[in-house]
Amino acid sequence: MVVIPSINVATLAEATEQIRKAESFLRAGDWIQLDVSDGVFTDHRTWGAPDELMMLRTSLCVELHLMIVEPERLLEQYLRALPNVTNAATRVILQYEAMRDPSYILSECRRARVEVGLSLAPETDPEFLALYLRDFRFLNLLSVPPGPSGQQFQSSVVAKIRTLKQRHPDVILEVDGGMTPEIAQLVRAAGADAIVSGSYIFESPSPRAAYEELWSFTNKN
Repeated sequence: MVVIPSINVATLAEATEQIRKAESFLRAGDWIQLDVSDGVFTDHRTWGAPDELMMLRTSLCVELHLMIVEPERLLEQYLRALPNVTNAATRVILQYEAMRDPSYILSECRRARVEVGLSLAPETDPEFLALYLRDFRFLNLLSVPPGPSGQQFQSSVVAKIRTLKQRHPDVILEVDGGMTPEIAQLVRAAGADAIVSGSYIFESPSPRAAYEELWSFTNKN
């Protein structure tokens, strides 16, 4: 199972600092997630305007999770910014609840050669995704409300993982929020392919040790 550190902070300086920490324990080809909250779709606001994003540099793979209203308005700008951040693989994750024009999103991401996925808030019924899973083959299942790190895992997401994996076995399922080693094992057993962790890693005295602990727990035979 893949373990992805998430960077969910208020300023560009904090984002840069956490990226440098992640680079100290991740390997080439590993992923980080950059969370962008606009304070409208969410109560919580972070750094992450497209011009700020262009100021970042990393050798890691980057997934950009946009928790913003009407993501179509800024999607082209974010897609132009991503190649400046990394030469490695990239993807964009958009909130299903905020999406208005899936055809536009797909066409823009294909044109930019950037993978695109959908994120589902805890209260959203996964049945609503059925129409989109032919085109969106990557899903981020939030196990906490969209917003800040450090929230408590909502166990209802476990049933969502099982249902989605049984009905759509080829879809990649990433579970995001409230991770501990024990919870990571639980979502892995339910069928998750990846987990995302912010506070458990970056609020630990040793981010490296916390990351390695999550990786060890989720990759036991």
